[in-house]
Amino acid sequence: MGKVADSRSPSSQGSGNISKIAPELRISDGHHTHGKMKLRRKTLSIVGITIAGLTGILYAASSSILLGSLIKAEEQEATQVVKGVLSVFGQTADDFNSRFADWSAWDDTYAFVQNGNSGFIASNLVPEALANLRVNIAVFVNTSGKIVYGTGLDSEKLKLTPVPEALKRHISLSDPLLQHPNPNSSLAGILLLPSGPILITSRPIITTKSTGQIRGTLVFGRNLDAAVIAKLSKITRLPLIVHSVNEPRLPADFQKAREKLSEKKPIWVRPLSEESMAGYALINDIYKQPALLLRVDIPREIYRQGQISLLYLLVSVVLAGIGLVGCTLLLLEGLVLSPLSGLAKAVNYISSSQDLWVRLPVTGEDELSDLAHTINGMLWAIAIAQSEQREEKARYQAVVEQATDCIFLWDAQTKRLLEANTAFRNLLDYSLEAISQLTIYDIIAYSKELIDDNIELLLRDKQFRIGDVLYRRRDGSCVDVEVSGSVISYGGREIICTVVRDITERKQAEAELRASEERYRLLFRNNPHPMWVYDLETLEFIAVNQAAVQHYGYTRDEFLNMTIADIRPPQDLPKLLENISQQVALGNEFAGVWQHLKKDGTIIDVEITSYALIFDSRNAKLVLAHDVTDRLQAEAEMYKAKEAAEAASLAKSQFLANMSHELRTPLNAIIGYSEILKEEALDLGAEIFVSDLERIHSAGKLLLTLINDILDLSKIEAGRAELELETFDVLEVVQNVARTVEPLFVPNTNRLNVECPNNIGKLYSDQLKLTQILFNFLSNAAKFTEKGTITLSVERIKNNEKCGDYEQLIFKCTDTGIGITPEQLQKLFQPFTQADASTTRKYGGTGLGLAIAQKYSQMLGGDITVNSELGKGSTFTLILPA
Repeated sequence: MGKVADSRSPSSQGSGNISKIAPELRISDGHHTHGKMKLRRKTLSIVGITIAGLTGILYAASSSILLGSLIKAEEQEATQVVKGVLSVFGQTADDFNSRFADWSAWDDTYAFVQNGNSGFIASNLVPEALANLRVNIAVFVNTSGKIVYGTGLDSEKLKLTPVPEALKRHISLSDPLLQHPNPNSSLAGILLLPSGPILITSRPIITTKSTGQIRGTLVFGRNLDAAVIAKLSKITRLPLIVHSVNEPRLPADFQKAREKLSEKKPIWVRPLSEESMAGYALINDIYKQPALLLRVDIPREIYRQGQISLLYLLVSVVLAGIGLVGCTLLLLEGLVLSPLSGLAKAVNYISSSQDLWVRLPVTGEDELSDLAHTINGMLWAIAIAQSEQREEKARYQAVVEQATDCIFLWDAQTKRLLEANTAFRNLLDYSLEAISQLTIYDIIAYSKELIDDNIELLLRDKQFRIGDVLYRRRDGSCVDVEVSGSVISYGGREIICTVVRDITERKQAEAELRASEERYRLLFRNNPHPMWVYDLETLEFIAVNQAAVQHYGYTRDEFLNMTIADIRPPQDLPKLLENISQQVALGNEFAGVWQHLKKDGTIIDVEITSYALIFDSRNAKLVLAHDVTDRLQAEAEMYKAKEAAEAASLAKSQFLANMSHELRTPLNAIIGYSEILKEEALDLGAEIFVSDLERIHSAGKLLLTLINDILDLSKIEAGRAELELETFDVLEVVQNVARTVEPLFVPNTNRLNVECPNNIGKLYSDQLKLTQILFNFLSNAAKFTEKGTITLSVERIKNNEKCGDYEQLIFKCTDTGIGITPEQLQKLFQPFTQADASTTRKYGGTGLGLAIAQKYSQMLGGDITVNSELGKGSTFTLILPA
């Protein structure tokens, strides 16, 4: 196709034809291609390596600084933790010392040191009394340094033993253990004996009123064994390990710590692993000499956070480096390399294609754009000379070939087709070569006589004629076309130029329109809901169906003589007119609920849906009406009932919450005082009151548990219960629950069997609520089972459903207890409800446990199911998403 010659300047013509450059070009000069690729590769490599190196240096420096700060902060935190543990040891010694203040300041002790009466020993120093005091050594020394009475205690066998010889060597007036200058003097701490360290206290023996002279010294000691260390570990919530400094086989890390520790450096910390680090410290004895080596295992929280921060830093630096490299390379490619490559490709394409109308792309105002302008000017001068020769033919071909209508020429005498455009060939499915072999009789699906008659009329009148005709395709099928023809002179012959338009879709649309109109008439006539059409200007009814006639009570003639205002209550007319004006402005669909007036005066609520349309050349609305009077009345009644139920539920929840809070305060006081009285009774040897105080304590704890259940239920029902989500180890939770409920299995002689794989993994959920659910399962099973076996099993499964693969954790609690009937199962999870009245009387309980467990499981995204058979046991199953 040629280009139209005009007087445009070379620069303006250059940018107008750049679209003719082929999408993929190859430059024929092999050396030039190699050089271009080598230049791009060198440039991009240098930039990428430079920025990557700078990024690496930045990361190395930043990570070094960050790690150094983290290690220093971690060591400081560990040192503070060890100091805290040491303070716990000191507090323990102080508590042990103060515990025996009433023994040293006691008239009975004061008299016993003088006369050594056996009644005092029989009353106060028997094995049971010493065990209650939780001491392993008791020594009474007079002012002369002589032991009036001394004994040891084997706590496991509850048997008195001799005072260790190593301790007797410290019973000397020159020893600090017996030196008390005033009645308020005391000494407490650690004493290292060959049998192991002991916690020892020494106090002067005085009268109850602290009058008179000091009559001697009272020494009590308690073995600092594994049980005491475990208790201290529980208090500090950290693993503790203690070794004597004089142990012959001290572990290697303790030997190293002993070398590192000194008075100037009393604490030494070192990492054990990626997860924890150890803090070491020396604990001195009562003589201020090193006695014990303490190790505290501390989780490396700061280190783990530092690793995460370092990972984030690495990702940030890498992403920043990648972004910087990418931006730099894109700028180089876009501003320098790509324009140079594009210019070379364009020049090579023009050279090989000989298409002088192609122009080089010109962008910017640099040396490359100047070069492109110069080349485009040269191409313009050469192309002008060639364009004039091809212009006329190119214009004709462009019009014919790009036309969407089919165009063909045929000889009026021979009836043979001469030329046809692409649209015509595609319509009838003929190739360019086959067109020249066809006549007009081959493509028109009518008789030869009828075709000839129409040709004669066209040649005689010399007029442009239009008509609908059936054309025949190559495969024999026919197509509806609209044909227009005119006679032209072509090379001294009469040629007929025919323009053909495919009207198949129009014919189909007309048929579908007719069918649609018929469907509309049937739908309008037979619709069970009232329908009508009214004029938007006069508001008169134009058409109405039989359902409207029957529902409203008017005849069809009465409807057609009315307006839509006649079926509306008078008070609604202003709103009706306003609404109609809005509908006219907006058009399209409208929906809403209105009140209508029936012929008998009844007012009904009607749901209206209307659509704008043209009906008999008039702007109209099609209306579909649905009587919703009964439905709205029912909805109003349901809403009132719902509000009343919600108000009652809220009042109940508020009452339960207030009642629970009011009761918990005095209950906590009762429980606390019962514990204090129990300890004082033990200290005073009044064991007769201990059992009663334990029953008070147990009853108070039980009542507090019930009140907490009521408070939990009220929080759930009031929507104030919250989840504390965290990731935790499932096996650890199951083991903790099993240890907690173990005492509940003793009264009914039950056995607990836990089946939980070690690799069960972790769970992201609320640990406290899961623990409460499992505790409820096991406590119920223990309560309703006698001399049986209760099994708690846990398994992780994977479900394959349409929504994708996901895992679930299944907790099953199976017992061999009394079982539950189907009728009882229906009310099992209802608050304040037991299986039946006899169960409540025999086993107790409020019926809140399972109700709370069910609600907690639903909050966690799971559910609880129960399978049970009366007399054979029950299985409670908790399913949670993993």
